Amino acid sequence: MSLLEDMDKSRQASRKTLQTVDPQKVIYQESGWRVQDIVAHITAWEEEAVRSLQAHHQGSAYRITDFTDDDSYNHDQYLKRKDLSTEAVFAAWEKGREDFKAVVSLLETATGTMLLPWGEWNTVPHLVREMLKHEEDHINDIAGNLG
Repeated sequence: MSLLEDMDKSRQASRKTLQTVDPQKVIYQESGWRVQDIVAHITAWEEEAVRSLQAHHQGSAYRITDFTDDDSYNHDQYLKRKDLSTEAVFAAWEKGREDFKAVVSLLETATGTMLLPWGEWNTVPHLVREMLKHEEDHINDIAGNLG
């Protein structure tokens, strides 16, 4: 299966789960993150992946400015997105995946390594799979809290 097919399959599974849950439901009790906060979080990371892939396609590199660790980045992104409407969050999530797929389509056969958003060097397929796994992990957390 191609990376683009994997991306479509992953998103279909996520949509199926998300259609069954209230976007305001708190999933992570310790942080208070709701379903829609998790969706915004997934979007934030995919937007960073797009920036890295676009830079790589243009022959340069991108790393999140002042990135120190996942927790700090995640908290900053949460603060930026927590007051968005549910509609805005889900629209950005869908647009983000389309943007992600568009740049992956240009690089699907790329070889060699690239700079990932968090500063690690790895391949295009690795970055795509990391993002898909990231979404899957969070969607599984949501699914596990449906009862």
